[in-house]
Amino acid sequence: MLAAGDLANCGQYIQSDVVFVSVEGNRRGRLPLDVAEVSNAIRANATVVADGKADRERPYNVGERELCALLEHSGYIEQSGGVWRPRSEDSRKDRIELEAQIDPPKLGFNRLR
Repeated sequence: MLAAGDLANCGQYIQSDVVFVSVEGNRRGRLPLDVAEVSNAIRANATVVADGKADRERPYNVGERELCALLEHSGYIEQSGGVWRPRSEDSRKDRIELEAQIDPPKLGFNRLR
């Protein structure tokens, strides 16, 4: 995060942004998915880049699977190798409504910081 400076976890995104997300795996003291930060990118319809399917299916990568579940729940589809985009502009309103129904503790998501 230091290398990215003020570009990392900025909290404000626009549709043309490409947001890289990495979530910690199954280890003691792991930091959970930052749902609030990712949700900001989702609301903006930004492109999200994360681990591809083969990597996120490794037993260790629980955080990447949490991210995948949030993106799918929010109307995103994986277009290729970890690149996620909104299904369509028409689904944006539906994603925002679905997002409002997300119960982070119930889904196993927590804020990172």
